[in-house]
Amino acid sequence: YHMIAAKGRRRLYLKEHGPFYRTIVDIKQHESQVTVSSWIEVKFLARLLTLFLLPSEMFPNPNGILGVKRRRETCRELNLLLERFRQAPILGSDSFHLFDLDITTLSLLFFFLLPFLLFLIGTAAKFEIVPGLSNTLLTTMAKQWSVLLSTGLGLLGLHHFLFVRKFNEQPAFRIASSGVIGIAFLVFSIVLLTRTSGEMLESRFVHHCLTHFSENRCRENLSNLPDRSRELLDQRLKRLEKELATRPVH
Repeated sequence: YHMIAAKGRRRLYLKEHGPFYRTIVDIKQHESQVTVSSWIEVKFLARLLTLFLLPSEMFPNPNGILGVKRRRETCRELNLLLERFRQAPILGSDSFHLFDLDITTLSLLFFFLLPFLLFLIGTAAKFEIVPGLSNTLLTTMAKQWSVLLSTGLGLLGLHHFLFVRKFNEQPAFRIASSGVIGIAFLVFSIVLLTRTSGEMLESRFVHHCLTHFSENRCRENLSNLPDRSRELLDQRLKRLEKELATRPVH
């Protein structure tokens, strides 16, 4: 902060925060009482990028969504000043908030929503509500969903607790880490989606062609099977046919 105005026992301080914000702190003394006021001026570029959802001025409130990262950082700066005046910190400024995370971690977190959405849409397209089949399909989806979720959380933790903390002063490393991890997770989710879709199609084929035979549904599901899955299934059926042929009938 640097002082931009002074008059009597009043001082006005300013701190620039790049092209988006700047913080004003107004300190006034009247006899033995000191009053501290602060607000954040939102620059035109920040308002334009947020479609003018951000107001021209914000108070350092540590809660909410719009501009909360800047507001919480301002709260922590003011807490250092309040501590010197032996005052309590701003209420709620020391509690956990999602936007306290590094910007690369936040970007990675929101990017991960895309693979999860693709996986959900892809598996939902293969789902079928049929007695005796739905539970099998749900089990397959839940098992692979847990794998995708645990992998995503693991990669996110790896980025945040290793790269962000280790390279806190080197943004290029943090950006490179989030980019590589994001692409790796997207590729992994596509591979997992392909495998899960194949398993669900095989389950539907087994249900309609073997356990609950339906000629039309059997043909439909057989035509939907990928070539590789169809070859593997053909081999399994041939092995099953041989086992049944050699098994004695009682």
